[in-house]
Amino acid sequence: MDTAPKKRAYTKSRLIKELAFRSGITQLQSRAALEAIIEIAYREAKNNYFVLPGLCKFDVVRRKARTVRNPVTGEQMVLPERDALHVTLSKRAKEAVVPRVAAMKAEEYAAMTAQEVVEETAAAEKAEEAVAVAAEPTPEPAAPVAAEPVLQPEVEAVPPPAASQPEPVAPPEPPAPPEPAAASKPEPTALPSLAEAAAQMAEQQPDDGFVDAPELKEGDKAISFCCSICGQEIVAPEETVGMEAECPACGAILVVPEQSQAGTMYASADGESQKTVISEQEAEALDPQVLKNRTIRIDAILFDDAGKPVNGPSPTQAQAMKSRTMRIDLPDEF
Repeated sequence: MDTAPKKRAYTKSRLIKELAFRSGITQLQSRAALEAIIEIAYREAKNNYFVLPGLCKFDVVRRKARTVRNPVTGEQMVLPERDALHVTLSKRAKEAVVPRVAAMKAEEYAAMTAQEVVEETAAAEKAEEAVAVAAEPTPEPAAPVAAEPVLQPEVEAVPPPAASQPEPVAPPEPPAPPEPAAASKPEPTALPSLAEAAAQMAEQQPDDGFVDAPELKEGDKAISFCCSICGQEIVAPEETVGMEAECPACGAILVVPEQSQAGTMYASADGESQKTVISEQEAEALDPQVLKNRTIRIDAILFDDAGKPVNGPSPTQAQAMKSRTMRIDLPDEF
């Protein structure tokens, strides 16, 4: 059984957000700087070579002609001499990501491997014993032994005194069946008007969208919490509870909690928030120091089982949203 944690891709949006958070610049400036580095790397690698200190080196090398085979038709083909991009990792990057393993003698490696096999075998036997003990049937409790009956002294039965026989009573006559009444036609029920039908549907089907702040109750339609990495206050829809999302300030992966965090917008002591609510698009142009005095509203960037971001609701939510009227942009007072 593979217990390794699931790998998740580090997306470009997360890189831009974390660069902005760590360097103290806006996300727009971080995006522009990243695009400039990419353009410079392409230009210099094509003309000469480009070195990104601490990471890698881009260089163009000349490849010789070689024979290849078409995997579809099996035909032998010749790949001519050509230029190819060669990437060399730096020594610092190799040691930082995957530390070097010291070599050992063959005898030491064999002894270490044998010890690991012994430990794995012992652990497997212990697990099998635990399973066997759990599968053993529990013994049924012994049936209680019945006590011997106590003999009572025999008593002669005395017949009751003879009573006079009552006179027989004639049964009452059955009542006559009632006469059938004339069948009455059911009165027609008046159909509700269009306004009444809409009001009934609204009562039966609650609104899943967001409404203005005066109509909201604590933790009713939204969840407010803080990022565990940067401490940014965030507001997410209640429908995204338990789902993963990107922090709009630092790009960290977080899980929307079930309840609002103490001290945030929907769990504050006075029930009111002193911070202004902004969208993710508005947060990109603000300095990280300014964002601390804001609450960012997110449309949670969900992730599927393969770790890829899914921009939009799940199939279940999309089916439920077909019968809803949702407002996209919210006012500042959320």
